[in-house]
Amino acid sequence: MVQWDDVKAIVARLIEASAAAGQPLGEPIVLVGGSAMAAHGVRDESLDVDLYAPSASDEVVHALEVELAARFGAPVRIDVTAGENLWGNILLRDIADSPVVAEIDVVGTRHTLRALSLEDLFLLKLNSSRRKDRDDVALLARHLSVERLIPRFNQVVRWHGDRHAVLGYADLFVASLAQHFGAAPMTVIATLAVPQHVRAELEATHAPGG
Repeated sequence: MVQWDDVKAIVARLIEASAAAGQPLGEPIVLVGGSAMAAHGVRDESLDVDLYAPSASDEVVHALEVELAARFGAPVRIDVTAGENLWGNILLRDIADSPVVAEIDVVGTRHTLRALSLEDLFLLKLNSSRRKDRDDVALLARHLSVERLIPRFNQVVRWHGDRHAVLGYADLFVASLAQHFGAAPMTVIATLAVPQHVRAELEATHAPGG
């Protein structure tokens, strides 16, 4: 388990090692997953160091994992992705606008460290069947509200990479708001920016007595 200060130090070391190898990470550098939750103070620790960056060398990442295993006395996984599809077919085309959580100085150069918003973490983890992610959704819900989640859902759903999966994703969202916030499904459905045929299916599923 790595704590927030460890995450910042590991990212700084990754920036340094990548630059030394002539393969810089580039910008933006955005924490995702458990690292983002630690950055926002939702969770004290993270199992891995998870981040988005435009470029990363597998060799540099592997060498750093070996270095960190010696330091922490246990394996530390560094998961770097260069794609906007952080979670299956759900894209975040504005990932570069994620909130700033720290500034890191590496060899005299300042780098901005960002992290996915709590809303984005909720929406990404919502689509997972893993128990850990379902637990994280419940944890994130304590820091969020229906009013914050619906506008972000309406933006993210437009970028969904599989139009045939939008209905299932929207259904999960409606059910989750009902479960975690007590939101009335029909009220939520009326606010969603989804195609009319998707709205009709959702209404048929969630109608009282349906």
